[in-house]
Amino acid sequence: MSNTNDPTVSKTSLRIPLDAVRLRQARQAKLLTLDEVSAAVFINKMTLLRYETGDIRAIAPERLGRLADLYGTTPAFLHGISPDQEFTTDLGLQIIPLHADPPTHLGRRLSTCLSLNTCADGI
Repeated sequence: MSNTNDPTVSKTSLRIPLDAVRLRQARQAKLLTLDEVSAAVFINKMTLLRYETGDIRAIAPERLGRLADLYGTTPAFLHGISPDQEFTTDLGLQIIPLHADPPTHLGRRLSTCLSLNTCADGI
């Protein structure tokens, strides 16, 4: 169990779960391509694709925050611990996600530790 307040521990070693479907829906709602997102948030295009296909299932909090800001949503929504969120695209189309899982025990614990900035690697 590591302490994220320890200056010798890299903050990028912390990874949180990611909902690939919600991530893709949020990008598509803003009518953005992977190339555009990659340039805007400084994440490799192939890494973004792997997040959206579920090949990579966890993401660093700072990356998740940058994506959420770009997509106009919250990090909690993108990693699946908040209820459905409706999106309005730049063309005025409304997109409603296909599924909404209620917050899980993991989701509640994760949102608590992120707000306190005290998550351990064993989440």
